[in-house]
Amino acid sequence: MVSHRFIYRKLGRDPAHRRNLLRNLVTQLAKHDRILTTLAKAKAMRSWAEKIVTYAKKKTIRGDNVVRGFIYEREVAQKMMQEIAPRFQDRPGGYTRIVKAGSRFGDSAPLAYIEYLGHPNEFGKRLNGMAPHKHITNGVSPLTLRALAQPFDLSVEPRILNEKPSKEKLQGK
Repeated sequence: MVSHRFIYRKLGRDPAHRRNLLRNLVTQLAKHDRILTTLAKAKAMRSWAEKIVTYAKKKTIRGDNVVRGFIYEREVAQKMMQEIAPRFQDRPGGYTRIVKAGSRFGDSAPLAYIEYLGHPNEFGKRLNGMAPHKHITNGVSPLTLRALAQPFDLSVEPRILNEKPSKEKLQGK
């Protein structure tokens, strides 16, 4: 289906609810530098998050008022103007990264991390000497590489999904 005259993602919400949802997401992103949400919400909020950083970078009264008016928490608005915006002072755009993170268990909705670039634990960094690029890692996501880099706890018995219990387990032996 061709998406002519497609302006923005509606996310199944009325305009007021959608705006408040995106304001909440941008506030939490500025507060934590990375959040996990659905892929559709991450793509919808990306432009909002980048516009707020651009306003914060301008260091004008209007820019400060827009940032304070859009972000719900006062401390987070201060963090945006004093910590996040100076990180991107020389960057002309593209302040966020979206990394797909699999599917949600209940409804199989595609999940994604959205993060501001330049914080210590960002996904784009090298991990144990491996670059997390698809052409180098054969399509393995950076999230999987990070999980594989953690040491395994062999004291825990592995659980097999969809395993049928044996008769001994059912009888309590």
